[in-house]
Amino acid sequence: MLKSIILLTAMAIGLTLTTAPYIAANAAYCRNYANQAVSRVPACFHGADWRWNANWSRLCNWCLGAPFSHAPAEVCFRNLTLRESKLLLYGRY
Repeated sequence: MLKSIILLTAMAIGLTLTTAPYIAANAAYCRNYANQAVSRVPACFHGADWRWNANWSRLCNWCLGAPFSHAPAEVCFRNLTLRESKLLLYGRY
């Protein structure tokens, strides 16, 4: 059930990203985006994955250069991934 919800959400995000006009986010929004993204990087992660990167500047600069709709989509994906991993860790999947 959860996998179906994630798949449908990912499809909706993909459709939104391909049809939304290119409007860049403002600096205040991107600073907040980077703060939240860095705070959600799992402590056990040591890779260079762009989505789970703990480099605040890299995340903020990405947000400033990406279409506005991409940052909320990343937040949604991060939240879904974290939720799924917690369910797997604690046996509620």
